[in-house]
Amino acid sequence: MRPIGTVSIAALIALAACGGGNDKVTVADDTTAQVPSTEPDVTEAPADTEPTPTTVTSPTAGTPTTTTEVSNEADPEAFLSDLFLRTPDSGVSALAAATPGSPAEQYAFWQTTLTDINTDAGYPSEPAAVTADDSTVTVCHSSNDCSTYTDFTGADGTITTFLVDGKEIEPRLGGRSEPTTIGPVSVTVLSSYRTVSGDDLGVLIEVTATSAVEVHMHTAAYVGVDGRQVSAGPSGVGVLDIASGATVRTAATFPRSDPGGRLILQTFDGDTYDSYDFDVVVPTL
Repeated sequence: MRPIGTVSIAALIALAACGGGNDKVTVADDTTAQVPSTEPDVTEAPADTEPTPTTVTSPTAGTPTTTTEVSNEADPEAFLSDLFLRTPDSGVSALAAATPGSPAEQYAFWQTTLTDINTDAGYPSEPAAVTADDSTVTVCHSSNDCSTYTDFTGADGTITTFLVDGKEIEPRLGGRSEPTTIGPVSVTVLSSYRTVSGDDLGVLIEVTATSAVEVHMHTAAYVGVDGRQVSAGPSGVGVLDIASGATVRTAATFPRSDPGGRLILQTFDGDTYDSYDFDVVVPTL
């Protein structure tokens, strides 16, 4: 990523997005925007090490797989250890261990993207403790904040799906949307997931601007498939100032909501203050 500007946020945005309390994102006062490029997205290494370029791609939805009980080659403990170690390299390893197009890959993509948003904001996510006992893997963010992962299935030595605290992940996950462009602004939903313990829908969003714009996250709303409209969680309050030619990723949470609805997002031209109002589908898998 090539930093070219700063995304100013009027207030701290702290989004607790838990697959059982083990995923936390903070979008703070300063994060880095990047210039749209034809080069692959590259995650930067920690500042005190030599950068190791790693390419992370969005999951390919709809890839047919043959699902069986997880094979000997697939290692659920290693998959979750990599996922919750929360480093660029471990995130790539976790994605590679998931079956292409599977719920497990989409879950890993959501987690790794959330971690990247944290890191870009200057608040790297802490690694979680991962332990295994027979067919159960336990992930703990703290001593009293744990989730159990069970019922792993796989295909061709990779992880296809599993349960989190006894709940299926597939109906709780949403995929990538097509970009929606209005005026100088383009909005894409990258991924979404209805967390288990928090029971909030965490929607990960990418915004690209060809001229300076403001994104009013504090007015974001979500219309569910049942027509129920909810406002973004109280911690998601702020305005994103996006520089001309920049791209920024952010997140919003919506209580007791499932993928398949619509994200309502208000943006404004930084110079003329013209309004660009977005209504973007949040796809299911």
